[in-house]
Amino acid sequence: MRNVYRPAAVVEAWLELMRPTQAAAVRTVMKAVAQAHPGLSVAVKWGSLVVLLGDQPQLSITPFNKFVHLQLMHGAALVRRFPMLAGQGPGARLYRMRISEPIDEALVTEMTRALLARMD
Repeated sequence: MRNVYRPAAVVEAWLELMRPTQAAAVRTVMKAVAQAHPGLSVAVKWGSLVVLLGDQPQLSITPFNKFVHLQLMHGAALVRRFPMLAGQGPGARLYRMRISEPIDEALVTEMTRALLARMD
């Protein structure tokens, strides 16, 4: 397996490719996710920002024109607690946030903590 290249400069360069509103929304989500656990790292992988715990991807942050998607890799286990998560099947779930609206940082942090608690 290849190593993931994680320097902050790569993440910043990736953010600079976006419109300012997209980059601001992604930074807000990144900040909320980082508050959930001190051991999380961020890498640009598969065209998205991937949040890892160790070398294991836990969630991803993907910007679109009007939305930012937060994909929780094992989010299906959290649907009862967070019914706003979209998706089907036994795996990942998606939380979609409008760029034009304030991002609920507390909710993003809580979802991340709940996901990581299930991984322990």
